Amino acid sequence: THTPTTTITGTASDSSGIASVTVNGVLADGAADWSTWSKDVTLTKGENTITVVATNTTGGSRTKTITITYTPILDGKVLSSSTNDGIENATVTLVGTGKIAQTGTNGYYSFSGVADGSYTLTASKPGYTFSPVDVVVSETTRASPIMGTLDTTVINATITSTVMPSGSFKPGDSVEVTVTAKNTGTIEHTFYIGYSVRDPDDTFWDAPYIPVTLSPGEIATETLRWTVQPGAPAGSYDIYTAAWATQHWSYLYDNLDRENAYEVFSVQPNPEYIPGWTLNNGEKYDVLVDSEKYRAILTINDSNPYISWMIYDSDGKVPDLTTFQHAAKTATVAAMVGSDTTDEVAGLRRVQESMNEFTGWISLAKFALWARNAGAYLTGKLVLLASTGGTSITTEIPASVVRHEIAMGLSEKILKDLTPGASNLKDIVSAYAIINVQHSASKLDTAADTLEAYDGGLWTYHEANMYYDNYKYGVIDGMTYMTLTSELQPGSDFVSQMYGVCNEVLKGATYGVIDFDALTVVKLANSIGDLNAVKASAITREKYANSFAVTDARFSTNAIELWNAYQTANKVSGSLMCPGNLHAYDSQGRHVGVNSTGGIDLEIPNSYYSGPDVEPEIINIYTPQDDNITFCVDNATTTGMFNLTLEKQMNMTMNTVYYLNMPITETTAVSINTNNSSNPDRTMEIDRDGDGIVDLTVNPNSTETNHKPISRINPPTQIAFEEGYPVLITGNGTDVEDGELSEDALTWTSSVDGLIGNGSMLNTTNLSIGNHTIVLTVIDSNGAMSMDSIEILIYMVTAGELVGDLNSDGILTPADAAIALQLAASGGWDPAADMNRDSRITSLDALMILQAAVGTIEL
Repeated sequence: THTPTTTITGTASDSSGIASVTVNGVLADGAADWSTWSKDVTLTKGENTITVVATNTTGGSRTKTITITYTPILDGKVLSSSTNDGIENATVTLVGTGKIAQTGTNGYYSFSGVADGSYTLTASKPGYTFSPVDVVVSETTRASPIMGTLDTTVINATITSTVMPSGSFKPGDSVEVTVTAKNTGTIEHTFYIGYSVRDPDDTFWDAPYIPVTLSPGEIATETLRWTVQPGAPAGSYDIYTAAWATQHWSYLYDNLDRENAYEVFSVQPNPEYIPGWTLNNGEKYDVLVDSEKYRAILTINDSNPYISWMIYDSDGKVPDLTTFQHAAKTATVAAMVGSDTTDEVAGLRRVQESMNEFTGWISLAKFALWARNAGAYLTGKLVLLASTGGTSITTEIPASVVRHEIAMGLSEKILKDLTPGASNLKDIVSAYAIINVQHSASKLDTAADTLEAYDGGLWTYHEANMYYDNYKYGVIDGMTYMTLTSELQPGSDFVSQMYGVCNEVLKGATYGVIDFDALTVVKLANSIGDLNAVKASAITREKYANSFAVTDARFSTNAIELWNAYQTANKVSGSLMCPGNLHAYDSQGRHVGVNSTGGIDLEIPNSYYSGPDVEPEIINIYTPQDDNITFCVDNATTTGMFNLTLEKQMNMTMNTVYYLNMPITETTAVSINTNNSSNPDRTMEIDRDGDGIVDLTVNPNSTETNHKPISRINPPTQIAFEEGYPVLITGNGTDVEDGELSEDALTWTSSVDGLIGNGSMLNTTNLSIGNHTIVLTVIDSNGAMSMDSIEILIYMVTAGELVGDLNSDGILTPADAAIALQLAASGGWDPAADMNRDSRITSLDALMILQAAVGTIEL
């Protein structure tokens, strides 16, 4: 041995029992029965005799001796200054002694028989220069490393030409670069030709390099290939080609020559697969929700023009639904506004000032003067449209909507201010509208303040929510009340139409709380004098509300649908925290992960791979053809530990297994098959030395199974409801693990009105007119979710209209009854055809219309 101390170990046994074990007369350390024992011994130069004596409980003993020769040495390593790796075949000289040694593969050398004293060590090898090292020898001594630096007058290479790619590529495609290099040094050497790409986010991706051995003056041409990684962002890419002198692990050192080319090719997005949706990695934002960072990727529905954002946390996981929607809203604002908010702030300030100036015309006389100035009004409207990104408001609104929809704010205020004796409702409405324009200006001011406070970093949900809601309602209310105020001017009288129209308008204005009799309606109609103003403001609100509804859907109904599609899709997933690589193979041998050339395989359909440079490294396989997927871990760059999580979701059941703190070396290969029949326990097979033979099997540290809950809406007795009529729908949620879910685990939402209730019963009278998708969402104790939905209609019945007049000719005829029969046969709907108010169109309704047409009954 070359070390001055050694540990002597052994065993001892006797039928009567062992009393003690000594080593060179000193009691050893051992188990209570001395079945195993050990003792550290200090050696002297030369031969050392070790005597071990074991004594039993009756006094008997037995002795064994061994001889250990201790030879002190002087050793150390010769290392590269660029890689800190050992330099092989270097000659090391112990100056003044005539002793020389050659380094091995790791740069190690040693000398024996060196007397104590001070020495100098030098090294030499063609192509390197070395710095000498001084050492003081005493017993066995480890010298400081001798560091070598590449000598480029001896080892050198030049890139003489390159052939660059062009065009557009998608993840999985191979991008080829052809490089010609020449040995411009004086000795034969193995060089390494490689190239890297820089993506639009300034991240570098390396192509697999190629080693070429060249004699002085020799030239080689090599084609290198980089496979576009799944996580590579869309956009233009730069290419950097280089020749290197040294390789260590998977890295190259001692760059000899380099060529750069900019915006050479482009990458198209190839996102993660989510059934029914397509992700666009070309548009993504990092946002903050409750101080946590999330990545939002623009996502488009494959069958409908729905847009939302796919949300991932920093570990690549999809968060809960509330966080998902908050992050989607934040990303929506980030996309709307961008990083430079200067122009947007200026636009909001201009609109705010226009509104404030507008509301300065308080008195009726000034207002009348302003109203006649059509140019001024149009200018204000154009400024508002331009600053909010609007283009036109030409959408036609049905007559029923015109009669019903009234600016929501025209409610309690009108009736509160309409004191006995007030004779001019127009004045009251005008003053109220002006107040609301001021309120709208204040909302836009808050939105502008939020933008000014934005520091250009990541948008937070608090900032985005503050900006968007004030911006949205500032625009909608501002346009509504500006339109109402401008239209409130003398005009023709519509008293003959007042009973039906005015009743519905004012009923809408008071949320249906107050119904006016005919006398009141006529009186109010005479007071207003012209309902065009009210109708115009209702149309304006409807149009602007509709335009914002499309944006709202990105983080409301569309986000819910996207989240649900992700949660309910069958999938098999692996997540690895480790210095190695993760792979997946299906039963046909198709591969996902890094291949042997350093490229990326996505051979299994509907697969997603995060890439090898992401931690955790993630593989997702959606809608797999079967569950016979095998995950493997290999190619560790260093000895360490790994954590592996496997998830399999099949038929609404999620099974998760965890392998924690598993040891791994450069030669370790691990595999786990996820098939329930062949490997129900998810046993991991470990090949420690890479010889293809399983050395060890390990079961997971823990396993979790969670069945998704079931959401069920009980079919209602009717699916069409008159506005203001109670909508009563029941449902429930059940779960294998939790049983019947509690009331607070059930949530009702509407595609129009958002959150509308909680618990097993929905009972509301506040649904807006229109078609609704009512969704019952249930969440179990483990956070798994499911949904059920139904379609319902909320309709308006207008007083004064001729009920049953389905062809709108002003009279009831057999033709109307025929239309009703067609609706009954097709399952169609028209509230004017529902004679008996049972929310269905049947032949009975057609019969009632026919009887009314011939005068048999009155409707």
